[in-house]
Amino acid sequence: MFSILISVLSITTVQSENASTTCTLPRTIEDMACQGLISQPTLINASQCNDECCGDNNCQVWLFNPENIGTSGGCWLGQCDDMLSSNKGWFGAARAIPEPFCGNSTNPPSHTISGTQCLSLTAAKGNVNSSAACESYCCSAPDCATWVFDATADTNDDDAKCWIGTGSCKGMPNPNWNGASKFKVPMPPPPPIPPPLIPFTIPRLSPVPEKIDSIVNNELSLNGLWQFNPNTNNATDWHSIMVPGEYTLQGFRVPPGVTVTYQRTVQLQSDWILPSGAVKDNLRIKLKADGIYSMAEIFIDGKDVGNHLGGFTPFELDVTEFCITKSFTIMINVTSSSLADTLASGSKYATHDLGGITRKIRLVAVSTVSLADVYMKPYFIPPTDYNTASLDVLVTVANEIKYTDYRCTCQLYYEGTMVESKEVEFSAADKSSLMPNASVTFTIPNCRDTLWDSEHPRLYNIIVTLADTGSTPMFLNSTTNLTTGLREVQVRGNRVFVNGNPIKARGTTRHETHPLWGRALWNVPPAGGQWERDILKLRNININYIRTSHYPPAEELMEAADKYGMFIELEMPFCWASGNRGPAAFNYTVQAQTEAAKFNRNHPSVIAYSLGNESPWTENFNASFYGYVRRIDNTRPFMFDGGEGQTFAPDGPLNIRTEHYPGLSYDFDGNFSVPTLFGEYAHLNCYNRRELLADPGIRVNWALGVTAMWEATYAAEDVLGACYWAGIDDQFFMPPLNGTTHRRLVGYGPWGVIDNWRRDKPETTAVKHMYSPIQLRINQVCSGGLCYDDLVSLTADNRHDFTDLQDVTCMWFDTTSGSSGRAIFPKPAPPHTKGNVLELQKVDPNSQELMLQCNSTRGFIIDTWMLYGASSVTHLKTMQQTTEFQPPSVTPLPDGSLLIVSKNVTSGKNISYTVDGKSGMVSAVAGGVPLVQSGPTLMVLAIDGSTSSQLTEANDETFGPWTAPLQNWKFAPPLKYNQSGDGVLVSIAGSYSEA
Repeated sequence: MFSILISVLSITTVQSENASTTCTLPRTIEDMACQGLISQPTLINASQCNDECCGDNNCQVWLFNPENIGTSGGCWLGQCDDMLSSNKGWFGAARAIPEPFCGNSTNPPSHTISGTQCLSLTAAKGNVNSSAACESYCCSAPDCATWVFDATADTNDDDAKCWIGTGSCKGMPNPNWNGASKFKVPMPPPPPIPPPLIPFTIPRLSPVPEKIDSIVNNELSLNGLWQFNPNTNNATDWHSIMVPGEYTLQGFRVPPGVTVTYQRTVQLQSDWILPSGAVKDNLRIKLKADGIYSMAEIFIDGKDVGNHLGGFTPFELDVTEFCITKSFTIMINVTSSSLADTLASGSKYATHDLGGITRKIRLVAVSTVSLADVYMKPYFIPPTDYNTASLDVLVTVANEIKYTDYRCTCQLYYEGTMVESKEVEFSAADKSSLMPNASVTFTIPNCRDTLWDSEHPRLYNIIVTLADTGSTPMFLNSTTNLTTGLREVQVRGNRVFVNGNPIKARGTTRHETHPLWGRALWNVPPAGGQWERDILKLRNININYIRTSHYPPAEELMEAADKYGMFIELEMPFCWASGNRGPAAFNYTVQAQTEAAKFNRNHPSVIAYSLGNESPWTENFNASFYGYVRRIDNTRPFMFDGGEGQTFAPDGPLNIRTEHYPGLSYDFDGNFSVPTLFGEYAHLNCYNRRELLADPGIRVNWALGVTAMWEATYAAEDVLGACYWAGIDDQFFMPPLNGTTHRRLVGYGPWGVIDNWRRDKPETTAVKHMYSPIQLRINQVCSGGLCYDDLVSLTADNRHDFTDLQDVTCMWFDTTSGSSGRAIFPKPAPPHTKGNVLELQKVDPNSQELMLQCNSTRGFIIDTWMLYGASSVTHLKTMQQTTEFQPPSVTPLPDGSLLIVSKNVTSGKNISYTVDGKSGMVSAVAGGVPLVQSGPTLMVLAIDGSTSSQLTEANDETFGPWTAPLQNWKFAPPLKYNQSGDGVLVSIAGSYSEA
């Protein structure tokens, strides 16, 4: 039998009425229990318990609690693995006690860690550069139970030396890792056989300078018209094509596996070059491509410059040595079918070939001493009140000429005002190296009102200047302007906190998608702005969290998310990647994930990474995460959205658990130790296309189920939130095929609450109300079967994460009188509170109809409500009186027909209905005006499986504009009727041959 007892160790003298013993262990214990002991139910007092342990040299500890006799056992013996929290009533003795965890005897004992790499820990914030500082950091951090220090960590790769955690150390042998833990350190398992590796360096993605001395414009866009050859085997088959863009949606059908060629002539700007046409000696030229799908080979004037695999991640190449004349030709061979396409399921998912130069491409001039990387890491030293922040700025310089006479300065700005300026101090030995790096730390006091969050997207600027200080300048001075936000993400228990506030993700999923441009959005008019429009559109329907399904988005989306306030779950380009096994796939996994993390890690909007979608957790994912990805960025939690084999910290790599499509039967009781995200839920109706054409009202009914699911999600503390599927339709209009003239629609379907063209749907309004962070609670007063809203007893639940309702702006408008006024929350109404009183100032409580509207601190409409005051009841009674009808009269006619007449007692006008005795059809006339001319007619929708989940050109479905009703009606007389109260029920019998 194995059991766990938990308590705290203190060394003292034990005095107990049962403590008469024949031997004494050297260390006495009181109010302490430990893990790993075995119950001895036959030992019923402390003396027996002590004697039993004394007589067994393998027994290290005995503990006794008289209150446990007869239940789990009063006496426990054995080897104490861990000393944990206090547990009153337990006392005993031990042969030996480990050294204290934090250097003093008041803390729980520690277990020494030597030569074990602890995979479950996270990097300490700030520059912790010694073993003693690492121990001190852990001892001051809440709930820290383990620390290790790796003196050999390479800061050139942005690695950390100090790692801490709340759990135990579990990992693999590594002689460089040493530290201590409150938990017993298990024997490390044998090292796994690593997958084969190729030499790998962290990708260089240089920041683009804002200004270079004597250079008018250091960027040359290559967007626009290129020449395109859809078959490299035909040297004369050239056409014009737009870049960025997919070639398929521009009319080029390319067989799978065929390589296509893009080509254009480039003329360098005059201030980049010498009179000979070669690049100036103090400049370097970078080719920067944000996305080429999915394998690219680049040539300049026929010379091989380099290549890149992966269509959703950026890359850059230094092309300086190839630019030897002012004008030259760039040629890019593109192959869509590749390992990257397979692991992303990219073309398979979109139901068409995604190949092409799909994101912006440009040439950038940088100085020969320039920035290779700037990594900005905000943090708050625990314990914190989030009013003083630290911002580490790690600067890596590309010192192409190995020069020493330069100065690097970092200036921190907020809203145009400089906060502080610091010089980056490089060591003398490092400064002349090819890639020197060093950091500066800014301490920002009184910063609580300048923190970044999704409701207050406040941004800081870091301006980095590189200046030549030599007597004979060797490079051009440059200035680079970067943005970031003071924002911290933490997982505590089974909740996620941003800047100390628990958050709830009102989420959706989003593809890069457009019906005419596919996954390449740059040229959607007006050019370059679709990403910002998408962020604003989704934000304005109260979404605060976007999962970038199923790949990293373009840089422009991330910038808009930072600017306007949107949490981003950045997903890596792996979807249904069951084939992610073996060395080639491993190498690509490392490359793609490190490119995505490095390119996006400075964005405050990114609050979590998803390492893939609906895939098995293979050894490649595991090795890439532990060996590379978390070394690039360890400041955010990780998840594996919808994936198989998810394991969680402290024993596994993931911090957030995910599920796809849970229903109302989901266990919302909070039984998981980590937060849960519903990465996909509440799929919109879209595959039942025939049914939607016949009954569009199904779209409105979607809101009923999803609202119930969201309410349960919001109420569950351990559920981070949910992402309904999906934000935007994902369908594409393919160019005509095989001589046809019409475009075919392909893709999974109209599953978005916003359509492909970014127009609202019925579901759009449903989501805006469902996700509204202000939930208005209205009391009604009822009398005589009629009810009105009590306008003086309104309350609201605040579902914001960071905003007090006193900060929002609310107005009421009387739609009858035209008057208006403010609506205020007279008392503080902090986030996640209920029952906050809302006062409609200067309102007439008897108003007939009011519109209430609340606007966010960012200016958009949070929600709108219609309220009906006491006078609305009077209005309803008046309406009833002016439309009151007598009970209808029924007159059977000789031919078997029925004449039904209903008289309006106010106007005297009648409505006459005739039910034909020969056909069973109905007609109606009011005041000589026809109301009904024929019917009823039955429409039956066949559920025949003729629609599939995915539209392809092969299964091109053609539906008429409506579903025809049944035609061959055979009436079965006679008509039957039953008059009851104020109405008449007429029964019409018959049959249809089609049914």
